Amino acid sequence: MDQIEKSLDYHRKAYHIWDSLDYRQGLGSSYTNLSYVYTKWNEYDTALDYLNHALDIYRDMGNLRREANTYINFGWVYMNIGEYEKALDYFNRSLPMSQKGGFMDIYTDGLNKKGWALNKLNRQEEALQVLKRGLELAVEIKDPSLINEINLQLTDVYSAIGDYQSALRYQQQWAAIKDSIFKDKSAEYIALFEVLLKTEAKEQQIEVLEEVNKRRTLLFQSAIVLAILFLLIIVLIYSRYRIKVKYLEQQRILREKSLEQKELQVALEKSKNEMLEAEKKLKEEENEKLCLLYTSPSP
Repeated sequence: MDQIEKSLDYHRKAYHIWDSLDYRQGLGSSYTNLSYVYTKWNEYDTALDYLNHALDIYRDMGNLRREANTYINFGWVYMNIGEYEKALDYFNRSLPMSQKGGFMDIYTDGLNKKGWALNKLNRQEEALQVLKRGLELAVEIKDPSLINEINLQLTDVYSAIGDYQSALRYQQQWAAIKDSIFKDKSAEYIALFEVLLKTEAKEQQIEVLEEVNKRRTLLFQSAIVLAILFLLIIVLIYSRYRIKVKYLEQQRILREKSLEQKELQVALEKSKNEMLEAEKKLKEEENEKLCLLYTSPSP
């Protein structure tokens, strides 16, 4: 909901509870969540500091799964900073660890994030290989959110290399799955509201209803924005296609003109050679006549 200050307040409260219980895994989770909040706030040094605390805890615990995921979180922060090489390095650290541990959800997310970084580094061919493998795994583990993230990444990569037909195909897949996720989320909101009706006071019910309406309005507005963006992408693809067709037509005309000029030049050269040959024969005939004239006997 982008209420960063409220989020920070609750995460700090959770941190103090874990600290009072000396529950280290809970502390690690709080450090990770606080890092996410400070990244959203663009306070990257603080975010990285919290992640280092989380990483120390997971290493001490021998929690390989959370350690691998923390490397992905490091990469995510560096992606937001714009330091894509560092981000790629952290994603590469996570991948063998999560693969070794059999944490396929984290491994697949690592491939997704690695493809993101490679695309930012203009290494699109590598990005395509990584993302397509990630998409296969996301389908295998049946994670619609991850499938959709990778579809969106593939849309960006194919757009970057100018393959707009493939980009459009993945964009359409993303839109179809997005609608399904939206329906699932709507069902979750309705179920949550029903629980609150039974457990909260009337004033709280009204607040929840207002919040649900706000979310629906936001989702509706987001859908409109996405539809507009989709139309703009189609217009852009069509415009680029028309420009390309026009360019190819101009190149064809130039090639034809160049060929005509070459043919004309060859014809002129041939005509010139024929004229020179005719002049040469004419001179030879004149010389022969002169020779006959001088060598003929006197009367």
